Amino acid sequence: MLPIGWSLGGRTVAAMLGLYPQSSAGRVFYEPGKGLPASAWSDPRSPLAQLPPGATAVVSHKDLGVDALAFVTAWLTHRPDVDLILIAHHEPEQGKGGDPSPAQFRSSWTRQREQVGDHPARAEGRLRLAVCYTLQWIRAGGDWRLWYPEHEADAVDRVLFDSYQFEPGAPNPYRPRSYEDPESALAPMLEIAKATGKAWGIAEIDHLRITKENGFAVDLDPSGELCADWYRRMYAAARAAGCQLWCHYHARHGDLTERLPEQRALRDLIIQEDSVSRLLWLPQVLRAAGLTVHEVDGREHDGETWRTRGSSTYDPRGIICHATAGSATSTDAGEIRVLLKGSTSAPPPIAQLYLSRSGAWHVVASGRCNHALQGWGGPLKGYGNTNLIGIEAQNDNRGQPWPDVQLDAYQRGVAAICKHMGWKAGRVAAHREHQPGAKSDPSGIDMDQFRARVTAILAGGDDMANFTDKHAAVLEQLGKLLPDLAAQTAYTDGRMEAMAHGRTEVRKDLRGGGQPVWLVQAVLAVRDGLAQVDGKVGAQLADDFARIEQAVAAAGEADAQRDADHAAKLGELAELVRAGQSGQLAADEVLRRMGEVLTAGTTAQG
Repeated sequence: MLPIGWSLGGRTVAAMLGLYPQSSAGRVFYEPGKGLPASAWSDPRSPLAQLPPGATAVVSHKDLGVDALAFVTAWLTHRPDVDLILIAHHEPEQGKGGDPSPAQFRSSWTRQREQVGDHPARAEGRLRLAVCYTLQWIRAGGDWRLWYPEHEADAVDRVLFDSYQFEPGAPNPYRPRSYEDPESALAPMLEIAKATGKAWGIAEIDHLRITKENGFAVDLDPSGELCADWYRRMYAAARAAGCQLWCHYHARHGDLTERLPEQRALRDLIIQEDSVSRLLWLPQVLRAAGLTVHEVDGREHDGETWRTRGSSTYDPRGIICHATAGSATSTDAGEIRVLLKGSTSAPPPIAQLYLSRSGAWHVVASGRCNHALQGWGGPLKGYGNTNLIGIEAQNDNRGQPWPDVQLDAYQRGVAAICKHMGWKAGRVAAHREHQPGAKSDPSGIDMDQFRARVTAILAGGDDMANFTDKHAAVLEQLGKLLPDLAAQTAYTDGRMEAMAHGRTEVRKDLRGGGQPVWLVQAVLAVRDGLAQVDGKVGAQLADDFARIEQAVAAAGEADAQRDADHAAKLGELAELVRAGQSGQLAADEVLRRMGEVLTAGTTAQG
C-alpha cells in the first residue's frame, strides 16, 4: 500500500483529518534550530502525538548533532502504533540557513547510522531512513550525488523528492505553459532510484494552477479542473512505477482550501488507497467457504470497527499462523480483548483474524496489524507486518489438543484466503517457522500436513472443502450401517484366500468357491474414501471399520441372493466414493446419493 497524506502547514492534525479522512501519512518538518525533539512524541500539542494509529510519520530536520536514538526510543515508547520515516537533513542542497557542507552532511549520516542503523525497528521495516532532494534543483542541473551518503549507503532505505512544476526547455521552466506528462515528470526520480538501488517516494508535491495570476504566461486552467486531472494521473503513474510515499505540500502555495477540485482529488485518492489496501473482503470470502464468521466492531474497546482497524500501510504477501498462547480455558471475549488492547510486546491490533476452538472465525481488523517481526526463516523470510496476514487461533500453545473442528476451519479458512489472493500454500507459514528459535506457535500443528491440506482444497480435490454438519450426519449413518451390511454378507474361504494373494479369481475347491471377490474390494474402497474426510466423523468411523474387518473374518455362508443384493449396494457406494475422488461429482452430491443408496430398501438395520 502507498502511504498518502500531507504536510500540516498551519493546521492541526484533527483539522487535516477532517478534510482528508483515512489519511495514512503525515509530514512534520523541524526548522533549523529546532533539532529533533524526543518530547514531540509525548506532548499532546505536538502533531506527532496526534497522528492517527497506523499512519506513517514522515519527519525531517535541518540540524547537525541531533540525537536520533533518543527520538526513535521516544517514538516506540509513546507512539509504537505508527511507522516512522526519518529524513536526515532535509534538502541539504538548498544552501540556506542551517544547511550543512557536504562533509558535514556525510558526518551527520554516519552519526545517525551509528545510533539507529542497527535498530530492531529498522529490521522490522517500521523505521526507514531517507534522503530527500528538491527535484527542481536536480532538473535545473544540480548533481544529487554531491548530497548522497554513499559511504553509508547500507543505512539508506528511501530516496525521497520534493516535486513541483518544472519543464526543462520552457522559456520559464518554473512556470510552464502546460501540465507535464506524468511519465516525463517521474523520469528523474526513477533514474536516481535505479542508480542508488533504493525505493523512492514523494515527500512533497504540488502543482500551481496554470494561470496568469500565478505567474504563468497563459490562463490555461482558471477552474483548476485540469490541475486536478493532472494530479490524479500523476498519482496513478507514480503508484504504478513503485512509489512508496506521497505527501501533498499542504502549506502556503500548496494549501488547497480555496482549490476545491484539487482538494477533492487528494481526498478521493486517500480514500481510494485506504480501501484498496484493506482486507474488506475477509468476511465474505470466509463465509463463502462454509465457515462461521463474526465481525468484531469492538466499540467498547477502541471505538473502531474491524473495517477501519489496523494501518492501511499494507501490502499482504502471505499468512502467518499463530496460537494465542492464552489459558487452556480462555474465552473468546478475553482473547479478542487482548488482540484489541495489545500487549507489552505488540501494540494493537495484534492480528486481522481470530479463530475460536469452536471453529468460528472473528474478523478483528482489515489493515496491517502487529503480530510478526521481519522473519529470518521459513517460506516468508524477509517479510514483516506490512506484508503478512496474521491469524491468532485459540490454543494455550503448551500441548493443548487442537479440536478437529478448529483445525479443519483453520485449514479451510487459510485456503479461502489463498484462493482469493491467488496464492499457493507456499505463502503460508507458522510463526515458529518465520522466527525460528524465538517462537514456538502454533505448537502441535504439523505445517507440512497443514499446507498439504490447503493445497488439496485449492485444487478442488478435498472432500471437506464444502463440508457441512448435514454431510457429517450422512457419514455417521453410513458408518453405523456398514458393519451390518458386511456382517450379513457371506465372505467365504474362497474369497478370503483370493484376497490374501491379491487375485480376483477364486479357487473352486474351497468353500464358496467361484463367487466374485470384488465385494471385499468394494468395502475397502468405501473405507479408503471415508478416510479422506477424517476429522469430521472422527474416531467413530475407525471403530466402525474395525468391526467391519472383524465381521469379514467371522461371517459364514449366507443366502446367495442376499449376498448379491448387499454386494450391489456396496458396489454403488464404492462407485460414488470413486466419483467424488476423481472430481466427477461434488462432495455434497456424493454424500446425498450415498444417503439414497443406504435408505433404498436395505435389509440392514441402522
